[in-house]
Amino acid sequence: MDKSIGNFSKTSISDLNKINAIISMTNAGNFTVNDNLCVAVTESDNVTYESNDEVINLQCTDMNVLCNPPEALSPVDLKLCFSFGLSVLLIACLYALFNNNCYELLPNLQETSEEKDNVYDFSSTKDGKDSKASKDLWKCIHSLNPSQQEKPYELLNEDGHASLIGINTGKVVEFDVRTRNCSIYQYYIGKNEPKATHECNVNWTGSSKGMEPDMACSMIQRLAEDGYTVGTLHADNDATTQSRLPRSIIKKDDKTHVKKNLSKRLYGLSKNYKQLKSAKVIPYIVRCFMYTISKHQNSKQSMKTELATIVPHIFGHHEQCSPTWCTYVKDPTKFRFKHLPNGKALSGDKLREELDKLAQNYIERADRLLNLGSTQSNESFNNSVASFAPKNRFYGGTKSLKARVSSAVMQKNEGYGWLSKVNKNSLLSPGHLTILHGIRKDRRRKQIRKTQSTTNFKRKRLTIKSKKLKDNQRESVKEGDTYGGEIEVQEHIDTETIPSKMKFGGEESVVVFDLETTGLSRKSDITQLAAFDGTTVFNEYVSPREVISPKSSEITGLTFDFSCDQMYHHGKPVKSRDIQIVLLEFIEFISKKKKPILFGHNIASFDIPILMNKLRQHSLLSEFMLHIYGCIDTIKLARRKFKTKDIGNHKQQTLVTKLLGVEYDAHNACADVTSLFQLLAHFEYSEKDVFPFNSALLTDSYIPLIRASRITKLTARKLAHSGLCLKHLQLAFNRDSENGLKSILLEHGFNAKTVTCFTKHFTCTEE
Repeated sequence: MDKSIGNFSKTSISDLNKINAIISMTNAGNFTVNDNLCVAVTESDNVTYESNDEVINLQCTDMNVLCNPPEALSPVDLKLCFSFGLSVLLIACLYALFNNNCYELLPNLQETSEEKDNVYDFSSTKDGKDSKASKDLWKCIHSLNPSQQEKPYELLNEDGHASLIGINTGKVVEFDVRTRNCSIYQYYIGKNEPKATHECNVNWTGSSKGMEPDMACSMIQRLAEDGYTVGTLHADNDATTQSRLPRSIIKKDDKTHVKKNLSKRLYGLSKNYKQLKSAKVIPYIVRCFMYTISKHQNSKQSMKTELATIVPHIFGHHEQCSPTWCTYVKDPTKFRFKHLPNGKALSGDKLREELDKLAQNYIERADRLLNLGSTQSNESFNNSVASFAPKNRFYGGTKSLKARVSSAVMQKNEGYGWLSKVNKNSLLSPGHLTILHGIRKDRRRKQIRKTQSTTNFKRKRLTIKSKKLKDNQRESVKEGDTYGGEIEVQEHIDTETIPSKMKFGGEESVVVFDLETTGLSRKSDITQLAAFDGTTVFNEYVSPREVISPKSSEITGLTFDFSCDQMYHHGKPVKSRDIQIVLLEFIEFISKKKKPILFGHNIASFDIPILMNKLRQHSLLSEFMLHIYGCIDTIKLARRKFKTKDIGNHKQQTLVTKLLGVEYDAHNACADVTSLFQLLAHFEYSEKDVFPFNSALLTDSYIPLIRASRITKLTARKLAHSGLCLKHLQLAFNRDSENGLKSILLEHGFNAKTVTCFTKHFTCTEE
């Protein structure tokens, strides 16, 4: 009995020739498709077909034939009659095609990426129509910047790649790959098995560093064999590439590497000369050199002349300076350097001798500094290669590396739609979603390139970079020693942290507290300690160790009978406890809050000093400081917002009466904190109002400088309220001299005059 193999829809066919080619390549069966009808035929006489306008029904009369279906098709149940669309057959065919011809796709990808006629740089030729004549007559300019696939600090890199990119088109005209490894060869090492016949992947046996000049020579030679001539090559000076190339090729330096190498040499000198360690000195010297080089790109003699004036200018000799860039000639009396320390010129014969040698080196090779090029396009290409072949994985043992580099070349030259083009050339579906994805990515890349080429974007990028460098430098000064070679085994490690500027993050909690004491002295004993966070009240009476003064008893209503160890509030007995127990419970109450800020009225001059003395007496100050984020004195907030003539005075009782319209039991710590918490809604405060709990101790650290008239009491108080003591500033100076001191003080809002005062003090102390 005839069995139906399948039904194929006529409407599924779009390109008959391509479908026939795919079917024939899969060896899935000798099917063909006719452009008149959707006909599938087989050479076997046992298979017949019937067709109508829409469906072809394949019938088989030989069960033996049907027992061995083609490999590309899934086995079918011959007892059942089934149908499937032509697209299902094509998917099966494509799968078989990819499996059987996967290795053959690699040359197709590489050949597509190596099509030079489409990417070669003819944009500046006189006759762009005759490409063959143009490539023989015109010498093209290219940039070269090889890269190794493994991490740059590895001296035994197994592979690497290089690219030549046209200056005008920005496309890769040639690329090359070198590898010293073959996975198949490595597999058979040490095994008693005969090596399989294979195409060895190794194409380089020299050193890792020798890959770069060899690849450059190979690429230029291949271009010459194809009739293309390289006239000028922009590259860095890190390899002996030029000495191996024909003399007809002109080598030009890369502007980015010129600037980078100049900076590197100056930072090397800064290890021996402290004047170069200032944050702005080396960037200023680099700018002087690069401005001169960029300005005279077309005049060798002018560049030499102006390069010779840079070092004398930096050292204060302006006889040869040009008025176009040096303002000393306009007014010598008011001239100051904007980027040198204290606005003064550099000094030192040895330093000047070193800088003269540096300048002379650039003067001697001025001819190579003319018409500087850029290898940024090569750097961009190397970054693309790193995305296709990450450096933390090894692909050099197989042909995979060259395929991945070829993919990066296609993306560089053709855009993100390269994959669809390769699929089409390989008789695969371009992929509708793949095409759309490529279009979107190309559009996005074009927008980014347009934005990044604007002056505003470049300025913003420089500003952000400068800010990041300053922030990193400042944080390094604050942190001290954090990382270094065998730093953990050193005897003296500087790990003390300098406090940062106070900033609110929205997580701070408000805690209002108040004290009642035995007297008005800062050494008085505490008789009552109360605090309120908006929900929970902390209120404890404290047994004093000294007699409560009559004035205090009159104000607070508290008395204490030492004979029976009993405290009374307005004549009523209340429970009092030992000061140490109360302090421990208060610390526990505070520790439950997240970043608590202590608020209080007139606490800076009265409550905090008394509480601090008691904490120090019982060795609890350090523990208490761990839980306190800062303090705010509400009397300063009241004075700032309300004038005396409008409110009378700034006492808490007056403020409550005027603003809240209520009367309360003043000088009762518990009533004081609850009423003050309600007053906070009428005040405005910020980070500037926060000061550390131990600000009085920090202020005392500046007494020697106040006595020496180096700073005023007001400056010392401001420094203390910023959380900085003299030791913190000394640490900043020791870690990064004037730069460290400047970064810390400027963050807290102090001016350059304050920086100069402390710099002179610490410099004199060292001497």
